Amino acid sequence: MSWYNTQGPDQNYVLFSKVRYIRNIAKQSFYHLADAKRSSEVFAKLESVLQKNGFRGEKLEPGATYALWALAEKQLIESDIADSEKSRSLYLNEPCNLIVALGGENYITISSIVAGSSVEKAKNMASGAEELLDREIDFAYSENIGYLSPICADCGSGLCFSAGLYLPSLRLSDSQDMLRLDL
Repeated sequence: MSWYNTQGPDQNYVLFSKVRYIRNIAKQSFYHLADAKRSSEVFAKLESVLQKNGFRGEKLEPGATYALWALAEKQLIESDIADSEKSRSLYLNEPCNLIVALGGENYITISSIVAGSSVEKAKNMASGAEELLDREIDFAYSENIGYLSPICADCGSGLCFSAGLYLPSLRLSDSQDMLRLDL
């Protein structure tokens, strides 16, 4: 997952497109409220589906590590996943630039990030992973609200489109090196 290694025409910036879906499990407490036994049963089912479909997994213990914060800085995971005090897992499908995170504020976060301005490509990849899980898991959904989340902004479609400009040359001036626009 190396969108950040791509260079722009002047060798000093990278444009990226990201699509993120959040999903929670029907008839379950939100992840941050769920007990460990129920969470582990759901995780086992999700992990089985992901591993059968080419995702490589890594279980993460509570607390953040530098490696997790590096993934968050590269926009591959959300900061709530890096900072969680509960167990969580990451599943990567690197040929497709997909990452599925289990845990954090939501049970499931599916992210696809690609170099360039190809939001449609990122959406198609993330949608494929979402459909794969949807065949096996009932997601928390309300006819009146849409997909449910403990975060009001994530309710409804549970979908976020982002485009960003990574400007590594700004590191020299101690400025922020990422400009991200959520669409």
